[in-house]
Amino acid sequence: MENEIFKALADPSRRTLLDLLHESGGRTLNELCAPLEMSRFGVMKHYAEPWAIELTTLGGWTMKKWLLAALLLGSLAACSEKAIDDKVTKESVAEVSAGNHTVVNPLSDAMNRGRHELEKNVAVDTSYYKSRDVARGDIVYYGDHDVSRVVALPNEKINITNGQIYINGAKLTAFYGAAHIRGYDYKAFQNSDIEEPAKQNLIEEIYKKEVQEITLNGDEVFVIGDDWSRSNTSTFRSLSLNELKGKVVGVCTTCSTP
Repeated sequence: MENEIFKALADPSRRTLLDLLHESGGRTLNELCAPLEMSRFGVMKHYAEPWAIELTTLGGWTMKKWLLAALLLGSLAACSEKAIDDKVTKESVAEVSAGNHTVVNPLSDAMNRGRHELEKNVAVDTSYYKSRDVARGDIVYYGDHDVSRVVALPNEKINITNGQIYINGAKLTAFYGAAHIRGYDYKAFQNSDIEEPAKQNLIEEIYKKEVQEITLNGDEVFVIGDDWSRSNTSTFRSLSLNELKGKVVGVCTTCSTP
């Protein structure tokens, strides 16, 4: 059994979960699951073995091994939720002609991904949702010239842990599924030339953002601007479907706004 334990500890994902359980008994399931990216069968293959019980007795742990083994396996069962991805939505913004689109200038730069793409001359299809359902990833136009991205759909549950969006307990792995500032993800922002202490303040405020679970009604979506540091109460919130005025289809740089 000793040799099996040392072999088991060679796997980084096993060490990660055991360390998290050892460090704090107050971890949420999302915090335990976040570092692990594997399927239900992959997880259970790694952990539902005799060494998993033995490992819980190492390092001077005082809790009973069977209790910790149950906690370990229970946590892993919760981690088995499939991730939610979006293979349809494109990160780039299309250049479009005026056509029948309504052209608007948004009130904020909440959709900035580093190039201020949707700051002005934003083309909106105001008839889009008259015949189609809203989809995750859509950039919607609503309110008084507000635009933001749909991340959660009607009847879904959304929460944010350490700047990561979870939908019904599953990690949203799309390009807009975690905190960004001007197109920087957490790792890129850490390596940016922004001076301290401003950088650390933004890390704490944005990249470690926490939002308790919210259950959306059947006529609601949740929107978040791509630049979380620019998103305010109008672009980072639940939104009634009746408030939608259209879908953003791109920018028209040759157009003029009224």
